Amino acid sequence: MKLYFDIDTQIDFMFPAGSLYVPGAEKLLPLIAKLNREGKLISTTDAHTENDPEFKTWPHHCVAGTVGQTKPAALLREKRTVVPNRPVDLEIDGADQIILEKQHLSLFTNPNTDALIKALAPAECVVYGVVTEYCVQQCAIGLLDRGYRVSVVKNAIESLDMTAAARMENCFSGIGQSRVLATPLQIANEAATIARNGIWMRPRLLTAATQAQLDAVRPRPSNMPPDRVDLHLDRIALEQAKLGMHNVVNGGAGTGRIAQLDDIDIAGKTGTAQGAPIWIKGDGKTRVPLIPVSDTNPQTATPWYRASNGNQIVHGWFMGFAPADHPQVAFCVLIEYAGEGGGPAACPVADDILEACADHGYPQLRHESHAR
Repeated sequence: MKLYFDIDTQIDFMFPAGSLYVPGAEKLLPLIAKLNREGKLISTTDAHTENDPEFKTWPHHCVAGTVGQTKPAALLREKRTVVPNRPVDLEIDGADQIILEKQHLSLFTNPNTDALIKALAPAECVVYGVVTEYCVQQCAIGLLDRGYRVSVVKNAIESLDMTAAARMENCFSGIGQSRVLATPLQIANEAATIARNGIWMRPRLLTAATQAQLDAVRPRPSNMPPDRVDLHLDRIALEQAKLGMHNVVNGGAGTGRIAQLDDIDIAGKTGTAQGAPIWIKGDGKTRVPLIPVSDTNPQTATPWYRASNGNQIVHGWFMGFAPADHPQVAFCVLIEYAGEGGGPAACPVADDILEACADHGYPQLRHESHAR
């Protein structure tokens, strides 16, 4: 189940007449109104006292009981309940929208938040609203810290400081919690760049000798960037990344432990990417979603099309390099519609690739004691 988090879309923030207006926020209202009706919804609201300590930092805004503290009518669901910013017994049965009050930036300062989210048991958390670099960021980070899967709707957020907001968005993209578009070749080259200590090189599909024999090779444009670029990445950060990737495969809690080989030391990173459901022709002119293999549907006519958590359509990724201490090969494996993370689905394929490279004589891939 997706759980939607509508963050602080209150009149004081959303409209020019509001006491802490976020420029451009009113343009988000149609999309946020639509998102608020997609599924179970937590809507956070600032509910400040008249002399709230927060007003030492911010102008007066969203004082409880004022018009500015309320949400626009278009963002409200008919079946809703309010969870105040004090310990209470949760009564959320039958409510489509849960209005969660708070007095600080983070929704987790409300003492009921953790129990509320745990009771709703989301498979994914969808976050949007205002302000990107403050309350939206605090919500997303808090959810990630608690182990929830998070996505931020980039065209349904607005900022006061565009530079700070861009840093936040880049941070989420860097950990795969935002829209990142990439091919397996690009991800493999990313692994190779880490293995080379921040040296990016243009990948080639042909040897120089083969390319020279082909008439179809396109001439190199004069403005093409160089084939080798030092990105000047922080050395300590690179070492931490390599250590983390090694622990993914070799650590006690690593998600890629299934990739361990006796004779090849691997550093890697597992992951998932959201997939679009497949639709097929139904009766007449209608289309219906293809039913994936899942816990509730273990047998289907398309065993390759699998779902996780009941109905989540995901692809499985595994990228990395080997050997971990003196890299020779970088790789990326993408299993479409894997129904699970890259560990169970993609790691065995990566192992086959590395074994094949070693069998074909790729130098120094296997430990010396296992070389053959």
